[in-house]
Amino acid sequence: MLYQFISITSNVRGIADSIKQKLDMLDDVLRTLKEKIKSSANYIAIIVSGIEKIIKHMQDKKSENRSRANTKKQK
Repeated sequence: MLYQFISITSNVRGIADSIKQKLDMLDDVLRTLKEKIKSSANYIAIIVSGIEKIIKHMQDKKSENRSRANTKKQK
């Protein structure tokens, strides 16, 4: 009876160790993913800012071309 109890305890400990290893691995993966998302968020902010500037420049050019066209029509 004592042997069975020791065997069961050993098995439970092995299972607990295995679960702990898997949770540690999952924690590492989640930390890495979090860091990647943080660094990507910084790049996304820079890209969005650049796109906004390009769109503003294109809108300015378009309105400039319209005003030139209207000036030519009036002459």
